[in-house]
Amino acid sequence: MPAAIARRQVGARLSSAATGTRCRDKLVMKQYLGEFGIPMTRYMADGAELDPREVFAKLGSPVVRKYRKSSGGKGLQVIHRLEEYVPGAHGLSLLERFIDAPEASIESFIDNGRIRFTNITQYQVKGHTNFIPAILDSQQQRTLRALNERVIEALNIGWGMTHLEVYLTEKGPLFGEIALRPPGGYIMNAIQHAWDFNPWEAFLAMELGEEFVFPNDPVSYAASEVLHPGPGKIIAVHGKSKVLDEQGVREFRIKVKPGDVMDGRSGLGQDAGFVVHASPTPQERLRLHERIVQSLVIDIQKL
Repeated sequence: MPAAIARRQVGARLSSAATGTRCRDKLVMKQYLGEFGIPMTRYMADGAELDPREVFAKLGSPVVRKYRKSSGGKGLQVIHRLEEYVPGAHGLSLLERFIDAPEASIESFIDNGRIRFTNITQYQVKGHTNFIPAILDSQQQRTLRALNERVIEALNIGWGMTHLEVYLTEKGPLFGEIALRPPGGYIMNAIQHAWDFNPWEAFLAMELGEEFVFPNDPVSYAASEVLHPGPGKIIAVHGKSKVLDEQGVREFRIKVKPGDVMDGRSGLGQDAGFVVHASPTPQERLRLHERIVQSLVIDIQKL
């Protein structure tokens, strides 16, 4: 809402109210895209009047509860048993069938109704490690790009940047959700190192309708490592010098120090630091990721 007001005050381009709502409200989004045959998991609106037995009969176990208008996994719950289910406030949340499958995202820059550039991100460790670009076979890539194009066309998104999340099931990709904004998780940082352009400059160019030259191929295989040790008191941070000695590390920041207290992670935007690295091959990227995970350890004391 603040961004929408600011757009009007400075005379920037305006998205339609309908498009904005469909890209923000997860229930409205799924109901609308379902009319276009977009494949997605089973879902239902949450509400105080729901019978838990009805919910589990329709969605199976476990059940995922999400806030309809949140981002970054804020407020997400996974409910495994009937006795754990507490009816939610009417209209605030969405219930979905849990999908046990690898996940990915698709980042697109759009101008004049045309997708100018697409990146596919692999969630190597969900909530912690993103590989940019993902390594998928050509058929998987075509399928994901086609799904992305169908969603953007259905929502009538004319410009800007989108971040679409998918589940990579054995039967094909299932749509998760789409956001009309840049992604979190330091994906933008990794895009810059993988594709050799500034994605924030590109985002601004799409918003302003300006020309921007996008690359055709990546120059390296990048990753963003998002650090969060869990709730507790920080005792020590080990391995910083080893990480800094790695030739492929491009960005590295630790945001905590001994004595700090970390809360439980209520959303992906909360972290204790991050590492962004780039390698010449996918194999070297994976090995560097494994070395960083092994070397960089944040000790905590449970409170």
